[in-house]
Amino acid sequence: MHSRISDFLIIETHDLKEYGYLIGYLRESKTFAAPYSKLEDIIIGVSNNFRGSLNFQDISTLG
Repeated sequence: MHSRISDFLIIETHDLKEYGYLIGYLRESKTFAAPYSKLEDIIIGVSNNFRGSLNFQDISTLG
């Protein structure tokens, strides 16, 4: 039995809007648009968020 996911990418950002642009660009790129690879999951985490809330305004102004 093989694992479901073979590779992963960690992206660190201080600007969630720019992160959104990056993901949109990657989605349209030849790497992900062609059947060379398959994007299974996007898992988003916020470091040290146990100290704050899950309110979008709180995490969008980190840094």
